[in-house]
Amino acid sequence: MSNHARSEVDPEPATAPPPGLALGALVVSLALAWTAGAALQVRHLGWGLLATELGAFALPGLVVLRWGARDGWRGLAVLPSARQLVVGILAGGMAGLSAAGVGAMVREALGLEAPQPTLSPALGVAVLAAAPVCEELLFRPVLQAGLSRAWRAGTAVTVTACFFGLAHGSAIRFPETFLVGFLTGVVFLKTRSYALCVIYHAVANAAGLLGWAMPHMTLLLATMVGCALFMVRLLGPPPPLDWPVGRVWWGWNLFGGSRLPGPDRPAGPAFNALTWGLLLALSGLAIFSSQFELQQARMARQARDEPALAEETDVWLWRDDGTIAAESEIILAGDRPLPRALPLMLPYPEARIIEVTGPKGPVPWRMVYLDLFEAVLAPEGQPGPTAIRLRVRWELSREALSRDPVHGWRVRLKAFLPVQAYRLDLVLPPESSFAFRGDPDARRKTLFSIENTGGRPRTFFGTCGLGLVRRDGRTERPGTQ
Repeated sequence: MSNHARSEVDPEPATAPPPGLALGALVVSLALAWTAGAALQVRHLGWGLLATELGAFALPGLVVLRWGARDGWRGLAVLPSARQLVVGILAGGMAGLSAAGVGAMVREALGLEAPQPTLSPALGVAVLAAAPVCEELLFRPVLQAGLSRAWRAGTAVTVTACFFGLAHGSAIRFPETFLVGFLTGVVFLKTRSYALCVIYHAVANAAGLLGWAMPHMTLLLATMVGCALFMVRLLGPPPPLDWPVGRVWWGWNLFGGSRLPGPDRPAGPAFNALTWGLLLALSGLAIFSSQFELQQARMARQARDEPALAEETDVWLWRDDGTIAAESEIILAGDRPLPRALPLMLPYPEARIIEVTGPKGPVPWRMVYLDLFEAVLAPEGQPGPTAIRLRVRWELSREALSRDPVHGWRVRLKAFLPVQAYRLDLVLPPESSFAFRGDPDARRKTLFSIENTGGRPRTFFGTCGLGLVRRDGRTERPGTQ
């Protein structure tokens, strides 16, 4: 290794867990995340995701490191140098913006709307802190380090990035999650610093949330990806070549100068078959879980091409206990039958469905994934009706709303499916400790209304403030209870 590499943190090589044990930890982790973790996230996304990260990702990783690696948890103590820290933070920000750009391009190509992230406190902690700490624990010092004992550095980084992307359970999100996982894998390969990977991942997540709110251009995306790759190469020794082009040059920049020990037990046919079989199985599950979003995109395109009457009216009851009791009335009418199982998407992932009813009584429904569910309008094998009026009762913690330092609480104006007409009313109970600004005697106020039955159906209409004040005259702002 060059003197440049030795000038920074370079402790004695840690002993990675055996490849089979690392792969077993991944299987256990994904089984927990996609069963118990998914059930918890359906009940409450923020706290459920936090529990999933701790129980499904961190715990298996800690167990494997404690009993499967010679150095135990000591390998987690490798700290980055000041130079690596600065480069890692800047490169992580570029990687996050690049991932958001990739995700936006994929969704645009599929006809899907870009997500409008709104983080509750619990969800913010899970995404910006728990996910980087727990996921990097499993995927870097356990999985990637374990696979590096069986394969070459580039193969271990790439396969780990594939597992990282598929672990998020969505084929639509795979390009963006793979990109972040791949670049983080290169960071770990060159520095062996788990702490730097956590920082890189956290910065990438924060930058990605910012990126969704920005316009995405192909040129900007290409620039960001190039800068992220260039800055990652600065973490390790320079290539021993004078010409700055070619596959060998880039191969060294990404995978050369590794601080992880090389292969010591080449993978056999059984291990290779198990690994690739698991990748194929996870790919199939990710594609299956993405069918719902694709079906909704097809419905949106059909609604644009063949406009039908679609309108929604939401009524929110603002309770003093910190919850919102919502009822949404959805009216659909057209010339063609509706899907037998109508896909619907909650305005907030943290929302909880209570009941779905139709003209003849309760309508069966089931959660598909997080904020995705479907209402069953007709028995198996029969077409759906051409017109339907549904009522969806659901609850939401007001902590899931965004809070503006000046105007207080703000709500997302989002329908369950593409509609031409949308309305949101806010209702205050009789003894509420809140009142509408400028009209303290009012109990009901229309926050937003659009009626354009001949226009293009949409699901998202922006955000708006609630305009609430407390009875004592204070504006309801962040931090008040």
